[in-house]
Amino acid sequence: PTAERDYDGIELSFSKRFSNRWQGYASLLWSDLVGNYEGLYSRDNQQIDPNITSKFDLPELLDNAYGTLQNNREWQFKAFGSYRFDFGLVTGLNMFYVTGNPISKLGADRSYGLDERFVTPRGSEGTTDSWLNFDLSFSYPIQLGNFQLDLMLDIFNIADNQVAVEVDQRWTTLDPSDYPGGEAPENEGADIWQENATWGEPLVYSPPRNFRVGVRFAW
Repeated sequence: PTAERDYDGIELSFSKRFSNRWQGYASLLWSDLVGNYEGLYSRDNQQIDPNITSKFDLPELLDNAYGTLQNNREWQFKAFGSYRFDFGLVTGLNMFYVTGNPISKLGADRSYGLDERFVTPRGSEGTTDSWLNFDLSFSYPIQLGNFQLDLMLDIFNIADNQVAVEVDQRWTTLDPSDYPGGEAPENEGADIWQENATWGEPLVYSPPRNFRVGVRFAW
């Protein structure tokens, strides 16, 4: 088949330019990203070879390859804004909520190695957890004659939410010819054939709460 990567989305947005001491922006996006081709970088097998990934080298690698692509997040809500107090303090809030990425069951190919084929249709095994995040920022100016000194504090991930943003999608290290009878069974995706016990377990978590302190001098 030809390479397909189709994106559909509907976005609603609101923005307010700075006036009356505050500004803000918010957006709500619904999107759907499907196909059999992720782009120049293949997240499935972590192959960073622009234009020469393995995806269309062998016909069997395209079995079950059409589905929801790895970068898809069905819903995304983002908002940020700032407010300046009479005494000079500027506060800012940044937040986002995104639903999870699709999960697949990946298998091996005898010629090409691990994570090269899809045991079940791409992206059909649920999603990672949704992710809610809040950040705060503060900036206070100190006037020094013709100069200005700004004291700044940023707090990232206020709630310290630890969300699994990547999970193990390796279902098996077997090639279809490794199964009894020399070919994968029709129900290869059933639990009885799970060869990797850590499939679906977290690999990468979102960054923990952290702080950044800064000083800016302007003249």
